[in-house]
Amino acid sequence: MTSTRRPLGTGPRTPEPPAPPAGPRPRVLAAQADLDTGPLGQARLPDVDDLRARGVLGPEPLEDFTP
Repeated sequence: MTSTRRPLGTGPRTPEPPAPPAGPRPRVLAAQADLDTGPLGQARLPDVDDLRARGVLGPEPLEDFTP
């Protein structure tokens, strides 16, 4: 049995229904978003001693940025 080669696009076509129109998506507030940071206002800062032990920070003291 041999197959006949046809140019692309000349074969039988199955009609497909059109896609439904895209509806409006509801807005998600930042407080409702699925974030890995947990509840707002509870950021976890890295331990300074751990950063120094890994060589990320040097031995000099950090500046105080409290207002």
